[in-house]
Amino acid sequence: MGLFSTDCEYCGGSGADETCNGCGLAVHYDCAREKGHLQVKQESGGLLSSGTTYYRWNCPNCGRVKEGQA
Repeated sequence: MGLFSTDCEYCGGSGADETCNGCGLAVHYDCAREKGHLQVKQESGGLLSSGTTYYRWNCPNCGRVKEGQA
């Protein structure tokens, strides 16, 4: 997979969920989680909220770490 590709590096499927800002590697969240490169933390919500999901993704190609909310 090259730079600017939207195909998942793991499964080859289109429509990747995350792309590394360093090397351009693209992945689906589920594929990255299965390979152990994505950690997810779910915070409990209040009475009217389901909570927030945070993620941390370690790019297996260049080692860059990306964090965000899903």
